[in-house]
Amino acid sequence: KYALNEKDFFPSASLYKLVLLAAAMKEIEATRLKLEDTIRGSKFALTAQMGSVDFGYEDMPEDLEFSVEEILERIGRISDNFASIMLTERLRSDGSNDPLLSMASELGMNNTSFEGIPNTTASDMALFFKKLYRGEVVSKSASEKIMDVLSLSNINDRIPANLPDGVKVIHKTGELPYLRHDAGLVFPNLPNSPNHPYLIILLSKDLEFEDEGVDTLAKISGD
Repeated sequence: KYALNEKDFFPSASLYKLVLLAAAMKEIEATRLKLEDTIRGSKFALTAQMGSVDFGYEDMPEDLEFSVEEILERIGRISDNFASIMLTERLRSDGSNDPLLSMASELGMNNTSFEGIPNTTASDMALFFKKLYRGEVVSKSASEKIMDVLSLSNINDRIPANLPDGVKVIHKTGELPYLRHDAGLVFPNLPNSPNHPYLIILLSKDLEFEDEGVDTLAKISGD
């Protein structure tokens, strides 16, 4: 194990969606939510909430509609912000305790918060992926579903970028102005190896040049 600043707080950016996926899977396993359920949203309202039109939504209709299954896949594949907001609002609609905060607490991610700008630490992210690999995020079947969703990622310019072909990566990126993150599990696929993964959590902030930050994360992973 090598750790640097693992307890320091970083804006989580889209890494919060890991907890969102877990909270959604908890509702699904409790049958309070179904993969085929439809969630609707207004592009105008979502744009006002986020401050801009999410990438890929420019030409989509005003009235948005996705199944829960589609939302999970969009989160995994393109880190869809509008779909994530729609799912978060659905989970919070009963007005009880914040399901994301409750899930983070249930997972032991005690330094991950959702008040104001969500924050997290590298150690909390490592804990999430350890539990995910062990099948301890909600349940074994829920953990497998989350891993399947994360394996769809089209954003592969960090941890996977400089790894050899055939290496499986289960990961989640995050980005905001001046920061770039990536966190996940790498399965080396070595000859005569049981192919146990290693954990790698890469968080950054206060970047002067974001593209250089991405290149640095990819270099750290590749080395």
